[in-house]
Amino acid sequence: MKIIDLFAGAGGMSKGFELAGFEIGVGIEWNKAALGTFSINHKNAESLDLDLYESPPPELIRNLKDEVLGIIGGPPCQGFSNARGSRRKDDKRNNLVPNFIEWVGLLKPNFFVMENVVGLKTISGGRFFQQVLKNFTKMGYNTQWNILHAASYGVPQKRERLFIIGISKEHSESWDFGNFFPKETHRVPEAMRGL
Repeated sequence: MKIIDLFAGAGGMSKGFELAGFEIGVGIEWNKAALGTFSINHKNAESLDLDLYESPPPELIRNLKDEVLGIIGGPPCQGFSNARGSRRKDDKRNNLVPNFIEWVGLLKPNFFVMENVVGLKTISGGRFFQQVLKNFTKMGYNTQWNILHAASYGVPQKRERLFIIGISKEHSESWDFGNFFPKETHRVPEAMRGL
C-alpha cells in the first residue's frame, strides 16, 4: 500500500515520508513545472496533473482505493496566512481544505497528514478549523493537531506550521497514536515564535 501526495509541489513532503520508509504511489499537482520536479524526485511514483478544485474523477478513486495507505498534503494557504496581509476567509483557495477532506472521505486511507499555516486555526474565529476536525471525526478518524516550529528541529528558519494527523478508528489501537509528533531537539527563543 502506498502514499498519495495531494498538492504535491516538487515532492518535499513526500520525500520526508519516503525517507521514513513509506512508498510514494502518486503525486497530484496542477503546476506542470512543480510536477516535473516531483517526477524527478519520485521516479517510481505516478505523477498526475489534476486540478484539485474539482472533485476527484470517480475512475481514479476506484483505481486507487485498494492501494492507499495514507494521504498527505498541504493545501494552498494564502487565504489563511498572516504573512502578506492576504488573510481572507472568502479566498477561493480556502476551498481546497474541504477538497483534501473529500479525498480522504472517498479513499478512506489508514491515516492522513495535512499541513498548513498557523492561521488556519484562527480564521473565522476558529470555527473553520473546528469544522475541519469535526468532518474528519464524522468520517471515522481520530485526530491530533500541533503547531511545529522548524527551528525546534534544527532547521534554520523562522517557520511555524500547523499539522493535523488522523488515524482511522479501526487502526488507532494498533498504532502508537500518542507519539506521532516528534520531540523538539533545539530550544527556540520566544522572540522567534509566532513569526
